Amino acid sequence: MLAKAGEPIHPRPRILRNEHAASCPQGVPVDLDDGLWLKAVRDAQDVGRLAAFNASVNQDSAVGVLTRWWLGGTHPTVTLPDFLYVEDTKRNEIVSTLGLMIQTWAYEGVPLQVGQVELVGTHPDYRGRGLIRAQMEVIERMLEARGCVLSCIEGIPYFYRQFGYEYAIPLGSCANLSLNQVPAVAEGQKEPVTVRRMKVDTDLQTVMALYDAQAAELCVVPVRNEALWRYQGSAPPGIPEPPETYVVEDDTGVMGYFRVRKNMWEPWLEFMETSVRPGGHVWGSQDALLVVLRFAKGLAKERKYAKLCFALPKSHPLVMVANDLGAESERQYAWQVHIADHADFLRRIAPALERRLAHSLLTGFSGSLGINTMPRLIRLQFEQGRLVSVAQVDDSREQVVLRMPPLLLTQLVLGYRSCQEIIDCHLDARVHPRARQLVDILFPKTESFIYQAI
Repeated sequence: MLAKAGEPIHPRPRILRNEHAASCPQGVPVDLDDGLWLKAVRDAQDVGRLAAFNASVNQDSAVGVLTRWWLGGTHPTVTLPDFLYVEDTKRNEIVSTLGLMIQTWAYEGVPLQVGQVELVGTHPDYRGRGLIRAQMEVIERMLEARGCVLSCIEGIPYFYRQFGYEYAIPLGSCANLSLNQVPAVAEGQKEPVTVRRMKVDTDLQTVMALYDAQAAELCVVPVRNEALWRYQGSAPPGIPEPPETYVVEDDTGVMGYFRVRKNMWEPWLEFMETSVRPGGHVWGSQDALLVVLRFAKGLAKERKYAKLCFALPKSHPLVMVANDLGAESERQYAWQVHIADHADFLRRIAPALERRLAHSLLTGFSGSLGINTMPRLIRLQFEQGRLVSVAQVDDSREQVVLRMPPLLLTQLVLGYRSCQEIIDCHLDARVHPRARQLVDILFPKTESFIYQAI
């Protein structure tokens, strides 16, 4: 359905619930030969073994603490069988593991079930034996059973392309700022706002509303309900790079918040979320944002960090202020995303596609768009601006006006690259001139960001 006049384009979507939380993965355990068995976590003893393995293989005890916390029974979406491991039964040792964390993302207000692949690791002596591939095959079945339209992973470069993953949503820092570039408050002037640590019991509802307001300006964002907010606030000592949440106040009360943590790679203080909106202004106030930067500078100096960095969308107001102060741009990494069924994905985001048409020169459009994903053909049929069908077409005579292989199509439909940017870099992609306007309207380059929830 199209949004009615005056209706927000990004209504708060509901978090999709996992109806299969108690079920074990289909076909598990799996005999991988030579004494290797692929299993799912079943009990506290398995959790302890998995935590010890993750700490060892990552050479970081904090990863073991994180494993125990995620699988401790309090996470709103994680259950024990969501995490897999391979055991060498001859030695009674875990030698490889990975897990699945179910989330809800919103695509312009449309809720989508998403699976994030996490805690991937294999003992060095067992690498190159296809253990991750065997577990990923089980993960694919788990994703289908949970109704996940997308799956994602932070992941090392290139490796996950073999499983159909493509860089498609920005991740990590886009800029950094030296502490001496943050100006001090002018002599004799008072800061216009104050900063303090967030109090969950009294500040949470306001902070949640500020998060939703910031998220509504993006295309793809994670949906975070109160249970997830409270879970994040329960992080135990010792987890990797724990975030700290602060609120910003003026005379009327809390009008902003931000979250910071130590950057994973450098001795820098990293902004991982920020929403500062005095008086309800969409873009906030430069004066208030400068206060936030000065406060963060103080934290960084106390901890002997050299810089501030910004794991935020490039267009974020705080990044814009940092750029004006001379911040150094960084090459931003990206989430690797897998869309198992592009036709199904396009059906799910039909409300967003219809909205884009309604607010374009092609409002009320009737016609079809054929997409050759090589080898599949997908046909989108529109009537009076409504997407009435998305069909897989096997007829080789079908008129195709957009050729876009699957990994490139993932970038296009998620707005990571424009159609022209993809065509300029990939000779196997093309669009017929008469369909260019329609394609650009349906699949514009947009800005998305997955604010990370530990």
